[in-house]
Amino acid sequence: MPPKYASKLEQVSNSFTHKHSDAADDSLKQKFTDFFLKHVLPLGGEFSSDNQRLYRERGLPILKVYSSLDWQRDPKGAVYQLNRLRKIAKDFADKLSFVITSKKSHATELRDLDIPHIDVPFVIHDLKTDLKYRLETPDYTPESVKSFIEDFLAGKVDSYVKSEAVPETNDDPVKVVVGKTFKDIVLDSTKDVLLEAYAPWCGHCKTLEPKYKQLAERMQKYSDSLVIAKIDATANSLPPAYSARGYPTIFFAPANKKDAPIKYEGAREIEDFVNFIKFNSLTSLSLSL
Repeated sequence: MPPKYASKLEQVSNSFTHKHSDAADDSLKQKFTDFFLKHVLPLGGEFSSDNQRLYRERGLPILKVYSSLDWQRDPKGAVYQLNRLRKIAKDFADKLSFVITSKKSHATELRDLDIPHIDVPFVIHDLKTDLKYRLETPDYTPESVKSFIEDFLAGKVDSYVKSEAVPETNDDPVKVVVGKTFKDIVLDSTKDVLLEAYAPWCGHCKTLEPKYKQLAERMQKYSDSLVIAKIDATANSLPPAYSARGYPTIFFAPANKKDAPIKYEGAREIEDFVNFIKFNSLTSLSLSL
């Protein structure tokens, strides 16, 4: 353990011992990997691009406290912050990882979580699903953090969803999806959904808009089994499987197969979309088109 992360609550070093046996090499390798991931990271540490892979491979949800540790100018302050975090972490070390990460470097992330104004914000980040859990008005005290963790582990905390307001009406051929309605519309297991993730400033999105609307109008007669939809990906949360790196990104989410959407990468003409939907549909729609 690096000296600056050492504490009385954990061992500075750990040894891996193995009794010779006929165990397969793969089994031994896995045992050592599990041992390494359990002990390589401190009870309370710093989260950065340099070690995030280790935290991901450890596999535990991670409680992030957004602050700063200045080891050069204020080493005592840094130790104080880590000790404060360790006192909470010691009761949950086998269930979560605990870190302090730079508030300044994660300003965008905090804005997306709607907590940039909080003095010491904290969230639980499930690195496997990339879902984040937060309190509306987090109070960074041992009592409030412990209560938050206990509720999270008991399944009483919903993941945070960045969302525009739910539309009062949604009767146009192209259905508007926001963060709060994503589950009800896109993840509806009874319907196929073609979803455009767009950005309001995107020129390609504006070019596609009239054709996408014409497609939706043409497909309206199949509305019992097909939804043509769009979501502003800059203003609403998208599940990891539907994340967009560029705009527009178009996904087809077949009925009963919502965890594996198909990214559309074909030509953007109406007939191309129709043929794509017909080929990938898991409903009777494929026989009707």
